[in-house]
Amino acid sequence: MRARAVVSLRFEDEATAKAVALSTAVDNPPAHAAQSTAGRKVTLEAHGPTLPSLRETLDDWLRCAATAAEAARRAR
Repeated sequence: MRARAVVSLRFEDEATAKAVALSTAVDNPPAHAAQSTAGRKVTLEAHGPTLPSLRETLDDWLRCAATAAEAARRAR
């Protein structure tokens, strides 16, 4: 069974969204995930061959996104 998820995060400002997008793009190869940014929103569409695989991808991406958002906040 293939698993698919779409996660959208909206940030306080575009600068934070861009920082998150840049920080998470390296960890998400196109074969497993597609990421887009529009204004204050960063969206990840990910898929995997199993639910545990998808969960690992989402967990990694969300942790990186949270860390990047916190770093951007502290840099202000």
